[in-house]
Amino acid sequence: MRASVREEAIRRHDFRQEPRYAIRLKVDGDLTAYSAEQTVTLTNTTGTSLREVVFLLYPNATFLTGRGGPNLTVTSAAVNGAPVTATASGAQLVVPLPAALAPERQTTIQLKFQSRVPSMPVVHMDSAISLLRDLLRSL
Repeated sequence: MRASVREEAIRRHDFRQEPRYAIRLKVDGDLTAYSAEQTVTLTNTTGTSLREVVFLLYPNATFLTGRGGPNLTVTSAAVNGAPVTATASGAQLVVPLPAALAPERQTTIQLKFQSRVPSMPVVHMDSAISLLRDLLRSL
């Protein structure tokens, strides 16, 4: 039996080059805020040297913040253990690399952040809290 095109593509893909995320999350008891430490191991697969890495801060997307300012604040950033000054603008976080990251080379980015859970209409908030409670019970 022949594997499907999708299965063959997955079999041939080198997942060792995919970014790896390790996240330590602490959720406040009332489920309205959280803090986290995130470590991302990233291999440069772009074919060109990188001077920075850009992250998308979903909790800071305009439809979730309205006029209330950012929901998520990055409190520290480091690259391979060395502190760097990351710059947040709206839903983007730019992390400068101390030295250019050559193609096929790897780096580790550590981020610490705090966030409040975005305000949502009651219908959606009830569903989100129920989902989070179920998730926490399963741990």
